[in-house]
Amino acid sequence: MAGCGCSKKNEKTKKECPLCGKPSGNIHYLAIRPVVKEDLKKLVQEDSYYICNNSDCDVVFFNEETEIIFLTRDIDMTSNFYEVSKSNTKCSKGCGGCKGE
Repeated sequence: MAGCGCSKKNEKTKKECPLCGKPSGNIHYLAIRPVVKEDLKKLVQEDSYYICNNSDCDVVFFNEETEIIFLTRDIDMTSNFYEVSKSNTKCSKGCGGCKGE
C-alpha cells in the first residue's frame, strides 16, 4: 500500500473458483498444509492459493498456476480449520494491504 513502506505489491487477491465461478480470496499455502489429508500435504507448494467460500461448491482450495485443486474430500475434518484459516489482516506497518502474508 502506498505510503506505509509495505513491500507487498498491490496484487489481485480474488480469483474465480474453477468449479463454481464465484470470487475466491487468497490464502497462504502454510494455512493449507495443516488441514489437507496427510497423503496430500506433499502437493501443497510454496505458491498462491485461493479459498472458495461457496458452501455449495466442492472446491475448498485451488491454485491456478499449477492447477492444483483440493476438494472437500481432501480436507482432514479432524483438523481445526477455523483456527488455521484465520488471517492477520495487518502488516507490521498497519496498512492492512498485506493480508498477513
